[in-house]
Amino acid sequence: MIIDDLLMFTNDAGQKVSGTAAVSEYRLDFGQIAPTTGHSHGELVAVFSCKTDVTGNLTISLQHSDEETSGYTDVATAVTLSAPKAGTQVVIPMPYHHKRYVQANFGGTPSGTVHGFITSGFQDNNGFAQAPSLNTVY
Repeated sequence: MIIDDLLMFTNDAGQKVSGTAAVSEYRLDFGQIAPTTGHSHGELVAVFSCKTDVTGNLTISLQHSDEETSGYTDVATAVTLSAPKAGTQVVIPMPYHHKRYVQANFGGTPSGTVHGFITSGFQDNNGFAQAPSLNTVY
């Protein structure tokens, strides 16, 4: 999976969320009033992963606005997770129609660390189990 630095909602280490709703540290600027993300090669998705166990409920939504610092409303929302474990991933399809600025909103009563970004090549495949007779050291 390729992750573009300009399409990240949080830094690599993730964003600590605690107690109440919080917005992502980074807002994405699509550079035009009515972005045409539906014309992308492949489907764009917003991927969020829990870097640590999260206590409480966590609801992740994508919000958009015509203004960079105000007026954000939900444009897509994931299900509410109850105490998701580290490694839990949430994938939200990017809406084809949204406003210029997009941010992530971490709602509920979460306490933990979450990482988020947009990509066009999400991989959700499980690796094959290693044969017990192989002794591989990494």
